[in-house]
Amino acid sequence: MRTLTVSRVFLYRNTKHQNVEAPFIRVQGKWLESLGFTSGDKVEVFERQGEIIIRRMKGGCSYGKGQVHDQHRQGTAAHGEGEGAAGRTGRRQRRY
Repeated sequence: MRTLTVSRVFLYRNTKHQNVEAPFIRVQGKWLESLGFTSGDKVEVFERQGEIIIRRMKGGCSYGKGQVHDQHRQGTAAHGEGEGAAGRTGRRQRRY
């Protein structure tokens, strides 16, 4: 088990000149290679309240680059479509 810290990252400045930020977790290190992750791999990110699971995909990805698979809608959404100004939000199954 690893202990990481949730930080905040600047996204943009809104029309009221207020900084808009979002939670941010950095996952990096040689330990990823020992778990089978290599540069260029596609991963699936599954989210539940209080839990994130990152799984390396075997083979190719059926979704195009920059698309998000939304388990609550049919098909895929293009990057930015249906998302708030702050970026990807909500409960989505993301495939990168």
